[in-house]
Amino acid sequence: MVLSSPPLLNTLHYQFLNSDLFQVRLAEDLGIDKIRASLLLTFVTVGSGFGRVIFGRVSDIRRFNRVYIAQIAFLIVGLSNFVVPLTKSYTILAIDAFIFGLCGGCYLIINPVIVCDILGPQKVSYGLGMTFFVIAIPRTLGPLIAGWIYDGLQSYAIAFYTLGVTTCISAVLASSVPILLRKQGEYIINP
Repeated sequence: MVLSSPPLLNTLHYQFLNSDLFQVRLAEDLGIDKIRASLLLTFVTVGSGFGRVIFGRVSDIRRFNRVYIAQIAFLIVGLSNFVVPLTKSYTILAIDAFIFGLCGGCYLIINPVIVCDILGPQKVSYGLGMTFFVIAIPRTLGPLIAGWIYDGLQSYAIAFYTLGVTTCISAVLASSVPILLRKQGEYIINP
C-alpha cells in the first residue's frame, strides 16, 4: 500500500523543493545584486517556518482533511514555480518565495501525519522510510537535470515550468489516493 500512495506521488510533487536552489541564480541573472538575491532564500525559510506552525495547528482541526490541505499546498507550490521565470520584479520574487516556503512548510509538516493516518502508528516508520527514500530520488536528480537544462538553453525557465507542471499534476493525482484507499477500507483520515 505504501508504494501506491504517498511515496509514489512524492517522486512528482517533492521535486518542488529543488527550485529554491535556483531562485538566487535566476534573480542574479535578472540583474538583482547578490545580497538581495540571496535574501530570497530567507523568504523561503521564513515562509516555511510559518507554514509548519500554521499548518501543523490546522492539521489538528478535525473538520479539515489533511490530504486536501496537502493537495492545495502542492497546487500553490506548482503555480508559484510558474511565476518565477515570468517576472523581473524583486518584490514579486520575494512574495513568491514566501508563498513557496509557506506551502512547502505545509507539506513538510503534514506529510508524516498523512503517512501515519494511512498506514497507522504500527507501520509509520516503514512508511516514512519509504517516503523519504523515494523523495531522495528527485532531490538528487532534480538539480542535475535543471543544470543540464540551463547549460543547454542558458535559462532556468524550462526547469521552473517543468517543476510547476509536475507538481500541479501530482496535486491532481493525489486526489485519487483517498478514493482508492476508501474503496479498500483502509482510509481513516478526517472526513
